[in-house]
Amino acid sequence: MQHQIFVLTLQNDEARRQPLLDRLDEFSLPYELWFGVDGRNGLAPEMETLIDRQATRQNRGRDMGNTEFACALSHHFIYKEVLKRELPMAIILEDDAIIGPDFKAFCDMDNPLFCDLLLLDHNKAFVSRGKAHHIMADTSAFRTTLAPDLTTGYAISNTGARILIEKSLPISAPADWPWDISKMDAWAAVPRIVDHSSLVTGSSSIRHERENVVVSGRKARFFQARILGAEMAENSLKGR
Repeated sequence: MQHQIFVLTLQNDEARRQPLLDRLDEFSLPYELWFGVDGRNGLAPEMETLIDRQATRQNRGRDMGNTEFACALSHHFIYKEVLKRELPMAIILEDDAIIGPDFKAFCDMDNPLFCDLLLLDHNKAFVSRGKAHHIMADTSAFRTTLAPDLTTGYAISNTGARILIEKSLPISAPADWPWDISKMDAWAAVPRIVDHSSLVTGSSSIRHERENVVVSGRKARFFQARILGAEMAENSLKGR
């Protein structure tokens, strides 16, 4: 079964997205390029009507840049597309996502989504120490208890898209996330199924540190989320 994959990117960002597209083609996974809102030169008037800068300042304690608003709006419009097409689920990848065989295996599953939102990539994820949901070999999911960072890769159901649309406007928070996703049926994959470029060194190398997934509870313990396909990712990114 082929699931809808949206690759969120911007016009004229061919070099940035090419490594991801090459891997998707290698895995014979069909995808659709979704050209998002470009806030690098400011936001168009019609986009300004969908955001609330004052609420952002009050809620976040700081101003958000135009590119942050643009990213959040881009994800919002994908959620609307999921509803418009009546898709049961969609997989959303930002154009710097790094994928490997585990992602291919996930996409090949008939019904990979058991919840409203499954985070395939995440950072600083706090999850419940309760029952884990087995996704596939060596990969499980845990219920989120606090909204983590990153929207590099995730799977969302039609219901999940509807919830985030209802909760996101006017935009007053970054794309990760427009609302406290721990209040919905949101889970995080451990180990992560999608990786991302280093937020520190840019696109020259992948993030080498292991990102902790914090399991809440009296006897909290840490899961180390392994970096998938590290050698493949490094070789791919060196060509950028």
